[in-house]
Amino acid sequence: MRLSTSTNMLYHVQRAEHSLDTIRTLGAAGFQVLDWCATAFSNQDTVRGENPFTTSEWQGWIGAQRNEADKLGIAFNQAHGSMYDYFAQDDHTAWLHQMTERIMQACVMLGIDTIIYHPYEAPGSRELQNIDACRRANVEYLRRAGDMAGKYGLRIAVENMLSNRRMDGSVYWRYCTHAEELVDLVDAIDMENVQICLDVGHAHYMGENLYNTIKLYGKRLIALHIHDNNRMDDLHLLPFHGTLKWDDVLLGLRAVDYAGDFTFEIQNATRRAPEELYPQLCRTAFEIGQYLLRRYNALA
Repeated sequence: MRLSTSTNMLYHVQRAEHSLDTIRTLGAAGFQVLDWCATAFSNQDTVRGENPFTTSEWQGWIGAQRNEADKLGIAFNQAHGSMYDYFAQDDHTAWLHQMTERIMQACVMLGIDTIIYHPYEAPGSRELQNIDACRRANVEYLRRAGDMAGKYGLRIAVENMLSNRRMDGSVYWRYCTHAEELVDLVDAIDMENVQICLDVGHAHYMGENLYNTIKLYGKRLIALHIHDNNRMDDLHLLPFHGTLKWDDVLLGLRAVDYAGDFTFEIQNATRRAPEELYPQLCRTAFEIGQYLLRRYNALA
């Protein structure tokens, strides 16, 4: 199992000109495998300054990142696709639909084989907590996405979600916040190249036992988002900075013979820090990841 991290660890500044510096900084910290955060650049409205990914220059921008990674001996393993409500009917959604294939083409250029997708509620289903309507809508959309991904030799990993918490600690209903719903969705899609990404922070926030969740996902599990929280907020912290039980995660991965990578999604490890501390914080993240992998290997 390889250690990797999402480029969103430093992409939170959301400036395209930082993309090569991100690769260099993470590589200098020790990371040799990166998850490319396409989310940050597929939406023109959320990027400050120039955003070449939304222009005709996008292939050159992606190619420069691949060249820099190759020079440093770094590989890209997965990407986070656009996060948006697939079922909305407006011009902005239509724009993001168009970016879906561009993200897939970029993944091929970067050597990525897996894209993370979110499930969403069908129109009007949240108020009724209508699981059947959500399943039907997501099956239809994700089958189309799976067909397109298959043309590029890519896999889709559908991520478990979390819901907002009320003042009394309870949560609002949201589709696929629990393992059983996500398994039901992926099994209904019934495509070899559409499987599951476990976000351990989301599962912890929702009160799931990570060992049991991983066992339920079984061979469907092909990707991870690794981060910690206090079960009250989706904090995306480094492991051991929240309350997640990491041995439950490691034992679960060992029990199902997980064959993917151990990928951090820890943007808040650096979000509020001065830029001069980025190298040190990235190195700390790498060392924590190495510790967890040593512990995982010791469980064999």
